[in-house]
Amino acid sequence: YNISSYEAIAEVTIESNKNINKYLIKQTHNQYETIQELMEPENIKGMKIIYKNNSLSIENTTLNLKSIYEDYPYIEENSLILTDFISSYKNAKEENKTQIERKDSYIIYTVECGKKYINKKILYVSENSGKPEKMIVQDNNKKNIIYILYNEIELNNF
Repeated sequence: YNISSYEAIAEVTIESNKNINKYLIKQTHNQYETIQELMEPENIKGMKIIYKNNSLSIENTTLNLKSIYEDYPYIEENSLILTDFISSYKNAKEENKTQIERKDSYIIYTVECGKKYINKKILYVSENSGKPEKMIVQDNNKKNIIYILYNEIELNNF
């Protein structure tokens, strides 16, 4: 994929050693910025995480809070963002750490990341629509630590 921008509504499940958290997130990505707005759970609804110009900004309009982190070192690594998967896939392809398979009307793209907490990323793309339907991030024990289900997604290609 060469995605210039996208908008998505996604159900995100993040599992740690201690608990499981579920979110409904609206993601907007273009060449200038990436915005993740939390829609659920209710207690953090409206919180926005904005990546722009190598900075991370966290806003909560309900609580009138805003924090900005300049030169945020992990700006390029966000496993919740579809374009992060694409970037990882392109980089890993050169090292033969990728795999593509067809199964159950999906094209499944797999990236071996080789990190302890983010060992593998798997993207399921519908053969019929050509759109991503779900993404899974696994740790080195093959445990799903992030599961993203794209309820709605609109892609804009170059």
